[in-house]
Amino acid sequence: GSSASLMTPQFLTIFTSKYWGASQRVLTVSFIPQHSPFDLKTRILSHMNAWQIGISFALTSAIGQIRIAFGPTGYWSYLGTDVLLIPNNQPTMNLQGFNMQTPEAEFRRVVRHETGHTLAFSHEHMRKELIDRIDPQKAYDYFLRNQGWSREVVDQQVLTPLSDKSVKSTPADQTSIM
Repeated sequence: GSSASLMTPQFLTIFTSKYWGASQRVLTVSFIPQHSPFDLKTRILSHMNAWQIGISFALTSAIGQIRIAFGPTGYWSYLGTDVLLIPNNQPTMNLQGFNMQTPEAEFRRVVRHETGHTLAFSHEHMRKELIDRIDPQKAYDYFLRNQGWSREVVDQQVLTPLSDKSVKSTPADQTSIM
């Protein structure tokens, strides 16, 4: 695949070219709307900073490199350095409906997962070792029933593994947050 193509947040794959690199860095974070509650912002940032890989996230009052919205489009994030290609008036991550009443377990699960995408981590279930364990017919039935997905979308999103050439990885982990 071409690393020049920008991927939509719903269809995520990793290319090593979307990796932020090994050097320490701080990525700035802002929220849409800007006047989101401060306690919510700091709670989200604390979960984003749970990743201890040399990249940290800092709140800015300006337009951040990472821009988090709470709109009705679900949970998603652009992958890795793709966030730098998104126009400044658009979010790079969405946490639909998150507020201070959202359970802590959801902050841990969703915010950390979406932050993993921002850090350039793909879905762990896209690893060949894990896909090989899936019964395709059961996957087709499940995703048609629960997501309304066609066979083509299931093939694309669930049953097509990442290319080993496009990823750097540790051994497959079916319990990964990703």
